[in-house]
Amino acid sequence: MEFHTRRGADMRRAHIGIVLTLVIGGVAAGYGQALGGGYLIRNASLVLTMDQGLGDQSVLGQLEDADVLLVDDTIAAVGVNLLKPSGTAVIDGRGMIVMPGFVNTHDHTLQSLIRGCGLDDNVVGWLERCPGGIRRAAATESEIYAAVRLSTAGLIDTGVTTVVDWPGRFDTPVVRGNVRALVDSKMRFAVAVFGFALDGSDIATTVSAIKHEFIDPNPLATLQVATHPAPFFAAHVTKATEAALSFGIKLHLVVYL
Repeated sequence: MEFHTRRGADMRRAHIGIVLTLVIGGVAAGYGQALGGGYLIRNASLVLTMDQGLGDQSVLGQLEDADVLLVDDTIAAVGVNLLKPSGTAVIDGRGMIVMPGFVNTHDHTLQSLIRGCGLDDNVVGWLERCPGGIRRAAATESEIYAAVRLSTAGLIDTGVTTVVDWPGRFDTPVVRGNVRALVDSKMRFAVAVFGFALDGSDIATTVSAIKHEFIDPNPLATLQVATHPAPFFAAHVTKATEAALSFGIKLHLVVYL
């Protein structure tokens, strides 16, 4: 079971250049293997290792003017004036921060279609006009694919390398386009299906098919059963728990604080 708090503020790019997805996202996607000899980020202004045994011994484990060496899909070394192995590509890290990628624990990536929609309305009106508008428009698989790919590009650009996506609708055209786009993004991702939706045999069949085709073969992908908090949706939590147990996957429970 996973718990998280939801925060409305978006993370914005800092004025200093930031190398985020290069290290963690690239490794997650297997890009290091594509480079053959790997690559060396040289003279990064700041490296945040998150290892208290490195650098300044703080919780961030930070080093200044340091190098990061990646070989295949492994961060092989972090330090100052690292030796460059033969065949390794060098990336100038001056003026940049190298750090682990951000993890977005709750997103609705297809909503790039309605970005900026309903800003003059309350949440009830927004739900009706904007997400409701997507449903009424009966967006095709290719349209959903394009919307989600746009969102993943934005996530990667701001340093997010792992996303938990709640498509909401799990009917076949929508979810296929959504999951295909997540796979093609090369990000780590989890797709969360609402537990109460699994009452319908058609939805359960779709979930099984998506799991078999896209999730199980992909080491970067997972499937979760999602629900809102028990004080408000007790019946949903029960159904979601049963569904998660039946599929043998995680239960994703949102907790509002």
